[in-house]
Amino acid sequence: ADAARHAYWNVLMTLEIGVRDAEGVATSHERTNLEEGGAHNEIVMDLENNADGRRIGRQLPPNATRQDCRNAVLNALNAGVLTIIDELTNINERGLLEPSDEQTAN
Repeated sequence: ADAARHAYWNVLMTLEIGVRDAEGVATSHERTNLEEGGAHNEIVMDLENNADGRRIGRQLPPNATRQDCRNAVLNALNAGVLTIIDELTNINERGLLEPSDEQTAN
């Protein structure tokens, strides 16, 4: 859910304010998270999903609906384009970054 949320946020910003400003807002947000002691791999995951969202946003027509945006993000999530954290297979409980279509064995 976090991967899709970050991507969707960046799709919307890209369509509303342009890719350059969207990148500035999203990167500033993650920098603040890093400065406040956020987990490094979570910040890397967010930065990657933010960039993927901006790429998706650039591929959509300027008049794309929010449903179009949601569908594009869900397609990217299901195709493994986005990055998720697999917290179940990492002994330090920080999680490993992997494509969003990876299946975790329980």
